[in-house]
Amino acid sequence: MPNASPIVLVHGFFTQIEAPDGTKNWGRFHGDLAQKLRLQGHEVYTASVGPFSSNWDRACELYAQIKGGRVDYGENHSAHHGHKRFGREFPGLFPQWGEVVDGQIQKVHLIGHSMGGPTSRMLAQLLAHGTAGATIAESPESHPLFSGGKNWIVSITTIASPNQGTTLMDRFFDVADLMESVVAFWFSIKGVSGAKPGMDPQLDQWNIYPYTKDEGVPAYLHRVMTSRMFAPGFKDIAPWSLSTHGAKEENLWVTTLPNVFYFSFSTECTVYNTAKDGAPLYATTKFDKLCISKSLRTFSKIMASNFTTKTRRLPESWRANDGMVNTESMEHDGYGPALDFKGQSRPGHWMRLPIIKHVDHASIVGGQKAVDPSELFFAHTALLTSLPLNAEGITSVIAPERMVKRLFAAIESLTNREPPLIVVPERESKLLGFMNIFKLKRQRNIV
Repeated sequence: MPNASPIVLVHGFFTQIEAPDGTKNWGRFHGDLAQKLRLQGHEVYTASVGPFSSNWDRACELYAQIKGGRVDYGENHSAHHGHKRFGREFPGLFPQWGEVVDGQIQKVHLIGHSMGGPTSRMLAQLLAHGTAGATIAESPESHPLFSGGKNWIVSITTIASPNQGTTLMDRFFDVADLMESVVAFWFSIKGVSGAKPGMDPQLDQWNIYPYTKDEGVPAYLHRVMTSRMFAPGFKDIAPWSLSTHGAKEENLWVTTLPNVFYFSFSTECTVYNTAKDGAPLYATTKFDKLCISKSLRTFSKIMASNFTTKTRRLPESWRANDGMVNTESMEHDGYGPALDFKGQSRPGHWMRLPIIKHVDHASIVGGQKAVDPSELFFAHTALLTSLPLNAEGITSVIAPERMVKRLFAAIESLTNREPPLIVVPERESKLLGFMNIFKLKRQRNIV
């Protein structure tokens, strides 16, 4: 039967559900997308997980936020990585999640932008199979999240997600150097200055939280910078999960589950130079004219360079990107079966939607005035309601033709829109700031 399961929106790296200026991450310049979806008749919740945390820690936080209760990062995981086992406590966005009501298990749809996609997939894996296959296992009796046997998710949608990692994170030295720069940048402008933090780092498990005047700057800096999370080669942090090495390690045990529907939306803002005979040579190091985010152009250049193909030895197709993630990585996890979506959905398979061209990483969730993605979300969430609540024993589901046409029309509209008259964004990405720190610290040529 068709379902009306709640939709949970899961944000990505260095992002939270609300920006310092009060705009929402989901919708940003085009209004609160969650509220717009509610007006379409959906039950929608927005999660707020650690913007710098690993997929594991974020998945544990996501579980507690949806179900309610105190975050448990796992006894063995926490001891191995050297942080607190327990985190914040939440009342629950959807406390009845997993309960049986009128003979039906209460499930959810997860929609993740960027890192929110892999985080959602890890949560689904933990629910279904606990920590089986993970590098560090937890006792199934230690917490309900680790006990397995929970088919609580109808579908997972990944939007511009690094399902196989991003070479942008591979490029930025080692994990410790990257995270130290990120945290130092953030607190230098939001914490130590005494200003109200514009972002909650949600790193309580690491004893990292905003500076207070009572503590004093020297003590504060010592507390932050002596954290184990800055150790060389450290893995329990976002940049490792986002790297191609980290994603591959996680994907060895975070599988494509047979009773979950998977959809992937991919974005691309690179164009190709061609040889005289028309054969593609390489992605350009500039965004095309419809991609207006200046702050992402440098990142696009890195991913479109020979670093991706020669240093990382990835196929030429990995040069294409949206300024933050390689487009090839967005389509699937590299292990599970993948099919082009043409109106028929198969559980346990990645259903790939057509690549949305000329749309960068931020624009796909409303981060630029020139691009309004609202109709794309309206069309896709309408399609999600046509999926069966229980996919067990189902090989495929054919969506109503009108829903399929609407979804493809929304994709085509974004890809074929007219170029903006003004191509200067009103607000640059916060990422530009801390990436400039890297330039000052280490100058490296990009070939």
